[in-house]
Amino acid sequence: MDTMQAFMKGECARANGDNMTYFDGKKIAKLMKENDVTTAEIYLGSDRGYTETTVTLEKGKLSAPGIGVDGSIWATPMLDIDGEEFEVGSSSEKNMTINFT
Repeated sequence: MDTMQAFMKGECARANGDNMTYFDGKKIAKLMKENDVTTAEIYLGSDRGYTETTVTLEKGKLSAPGIGVDGSIWATPMLDIDGEEFEVGSSSEKNMTINFT
């Protein structure tokens, strides 16, 4: 998906009154612990090629290189653990406990 397509999806979502969905660090950490992994991939669904980055869980804290966004009004925040995908969005910005570097 190119920048113009992403922009248009955002404009349509705003016109519909949709709300932001943020990466939920609590959900991400829980799923990583349950699956016994210390690294996984996070991205925005439908825009993975532009927003994917590796997230690391170390000593109970999440960190990831910044992807330029912390959520989306139209795309679902996702977590990929060894090919299994999980929705990890939250409407609360307070749950976004990832240190984007």
